[in-house]
Amino acid sequence: MNFGDIAHDWWDLDGPMRPLHKLNPQRIDYIASQTELKGKKVLDIGCGGGITSEALCRLGATVTGIDVEEKLINTARAHASENDLDITYECIELKDVTDMFDVVTLLEVVEHVDDPALLIEQAAARLKPKGVIVLSTLNRTIKSLALGKFAAEYILRWVPAGTHDWKMFIKPHELHDMAIKAGLKPIDLCGLTYTPLHDTFNLDKTDLTINYFMTCQKES
Repeated sequence: MNFGDIAHDWWDLDGPMRPLHKLNPQRIDYIASQTELKGKKVLDIGCGGGITSEALCRLGATVTGIDVEEKLINTARAHASENDLDITYECIELKDVTDMFDVVTLLEVVEHVDDPALLIEQAAARLKPKGVIVLSTLNRTIKSLALGKFAAEYILRWVPAGTHDWKMFIKPHELHDMAIKAGLKPIDLCGLTYTPLHDTFNLDKTDLTINYFMTCQKES
């Protein structure tokens, strides 16, 4: 799907991006548990309308958000301006970014590209030595096919039908190997689970079967 088509609803808490708003606090808690953010230069790749970028900025990071969808970047810029947040947003491909960063976030992006290994390599190239990258994606399991794909798209209607291709989901050991080849050292894994009874997302170190995070450090 083209996320730019729902740019105007990005900040509607009850709109199509409601699940992202619900899980973003857990995203931020995880990122903050892995690296210092205050005073750090952060690159948010695939920033969309800026939900995560704004949260990182509020924690004291100097944030640059990039996305290839111009409508999303315009939405992100407008919302940051309305909230007096100093965030740099650029409609640009990662390969064209020339600056270097202390922290890079690559959240729910790798499962949407044809060459995730290349994307991770490009992201690693934008990290300063000893810099940290936090990735999140969906595991390719039967459970993720049932819940991360069919339930999320066709039953719960969290995201539009066709948003995900289960064949492009990435197993943790595959992501680990891509990171190693990009000169990164994986240092942490953590799952993200959903509790329907309470309509809440939770970090869970023991359950990587659907969504998960991986933190890596650039070795040099």
